[in-house]
Amino acid sequence: MRRAAGIALLTLLAAAGCARAEDPCASATSKAVLVKKGEPGDPLRVRGVVYRPDGVTPAAGIILYAYQTDSKGRYIHLPSKSPRIKGWMRTDANGGFEFLTIRPGPYPNRTEPAHIHFHLWGPDLPPQWNVDLLFEDDTLIKDSRRAESASLGRFAFVRAPLKGADGVFETTLDIRLKPEGDTFEEEILHGVGPCGVKPPMRPS
Repeated sequence: MRRAAGIALLTLLAAAGCARAEDPCASATSKAVLVKKGEPGDPLRVRGVVYRPDGVTPAAGIILYAYQTDSKGRYIHLPSKSPRIKGWMRTDANGGFEFLTIRPGPYPNRTEPAHIHFHLWGPDLPPQWNVDLLFEDDTLIKDSRRAESASLGRFAFVRAPLKGADGVFETTLDIRLKPEGDTFEEEILHGVGPCGVKPPMRPS
């Protein structure tokens, strides 16, 4: 009887472990690595703070999902798959987050500047997308986007990455949450879906 109970307990623990492994938000911390060792491209570290809509109060415990293209400007290698370079973070007590990745490339044969996308949500925050991180030295950025970024002050999204002595580019990005969530399209549920979140869907 005792042996059977022990086996049952181990089975439950294993099942719980599998559930956590399948939900990337369950184990998310304030730091993440989006790329595997040897990923082509210039290494990049991004640090920042997520703030409540008032722009003053740090937002703790917010899930931040970041995704981007590789150095050649591509998200995936196979059709119908989520972006290959991606990661989930949970902001710390001070709203902070940090991730290591590579500088993304712009889409091939298009005029959109290189960027990193962000989705955010939390216990009292419906899923939303927010600003894209752009890079100051990108010649594809239009003057209107630069002006929009500059008008946001500390929440500017066009940032100048600086290369450190270790060869890693570093930049910061502070994010101000929007007071309301967004309606998502099916093809961009790759961030919220694995965490079991079901945002409002846009009719097809």
